[in-house]
Amino acid sequence: MKNEAVISPKKRYYYHIDHIDDAVNQKKIHGAFLVTHVSTLELVIASTEDLLQVGDIYTFLFRFEQVPYNMMGKVTSKTQRGERMEYIMELINPSNDYRKTIKNYSSQQE
Repeated sequence: MKNEAVISPKKRYYYHIDHIDDAVNQKKIHGAFLVTHVSTLELVIASTEDLLQVGDIYTFLFRFEQVPYNMMGKVTSKTQRGERMEYIMELINPSNDYRKTIKNYSSQQE
């Protein structure tokens, strides 16, 4: 990964996303979304249903350590893993506050 801060949540601990908005079609996508990997440049999001499309841009509210961040990202790949879909979401212009928080948090984890 391109010199980025990375956090892998502890086993059985995930960050939830309540819903994701399709930025182009202006519609809410409801589902059970779990963030299984956090970094300054991308998130890995898992879902029990195939709800997101590769190449599409989405917006969502991501709460990291109780702090809400408005995020925008593009799905760069999706993979079937057993009963769930896993999406790699490349973040588009994440806020400086978010990036600082992730960098600080990842340095504490080492």
